[in-house]
Amino acid sequence: MSNSKTERQLNLLFLLLNTVQPIEREAIRARIPGYFNKSNEAFERMFERDKEDLRDLEIPIETVQIDTFHEDLQGYLVRKDKWQMPAQIFSDKDRVLLNIALSAWQDSQFYSAIDEAVNRVGAITDLPFENHFQINNQSNALAMILEAKSSGKCVEFTYLSFKSEEEKLRLVAPWRVFLSSGNSYLVGFDQNIGELRTFKIARMTSAVRISDENVLENAPSGFSAANTISQWQNNLAQPIKVHLEVLPGFAGELRLLANDIDLGEDFDTLILMSNDLHELAKSIARNCAGVRVIEPAQLTELVNQFLALVVPNEK
Repeated sequence: MSNSKTERQLNLLFLLLNTVQPIEREAIRARIPGYFNKSNEAFERMFERDKEDLRDLEIPIETVQIDTFHEDLQGYLVRKDKWQMPAQIFSDKDRVLLNIALSAWQDSQFYSAIDEAVNRVGAITDLPFENHFQINNQSNALAMILEAKSSGKCVEFTYLSFKSEEEKLRLVAPWRVFLSSGNSYLVGFDQNIGELRTFKIARMTSAVRISDENVLENAPSGFSAANTISQWQNNLAQPIKVHLEVLPGFAGELRLLANDIDLGEDFDTLILMSNDLHELAKSIARNCAGVRVIEPAQLTELVNQFLALVVPNEK
């Protein structure tokens, strides 16, 4: 599939996601590059094919009758609430983490959408951040997934496992994509281990590439990404105990996450429970001048990885 087709489908998806009222075909044709310079017949073929490709990823493009008296006058849109997974319950500490994550997307085209999602769960906190870390480009990842699915190929990427915090190369047959709490996920068949897996796109540590490997397992008839959510949530790692030493009056965002704080003369001891060391490491790295990780060792390694992205080693 050509890059122009991938770009066209992404533009169509973003247009339909960011509209309140259904958009007519001609309005879509006028706004999407690759549509407006085609003949009527070519446009109809391309538009129908693009809709089906997106729907095959379980993106709910709706066809809505606009005029009661003219049944052939139809519009299209994607309702965000129908594409998102069931809402999760957030604690105050979760909300702080959401704000930390939001800061990393300040320069992204997704910022306004993520900001809206964060505010919906009451996470309205303005925290200053000095460092910007490399964040996986979800737009590019989605483009590669669309292209691979259309051509019957797998995608490959390196992924930081939630459970083991180990980075591994993955070879995945893409089945579905979905949104949940402001994050994008890929559901697919991991051909290296021979099992269905769910991948958080933000935890992909390399660009998504299209593999030469053909898909070995296609999604079964009637497969729904929603049916995998319960199993996916049950497989999340148990909270890990984290022990930090923090300079007095330093790292307010980490103090908000702490379960217990022991104040000292030279430093304060923070104890907290983390469900995601990857996200916690980013917060610690932002406050590295006044924070030291005592345990676990894998958290220290993650912090060092983030710092290496911002401050390259001198030779």
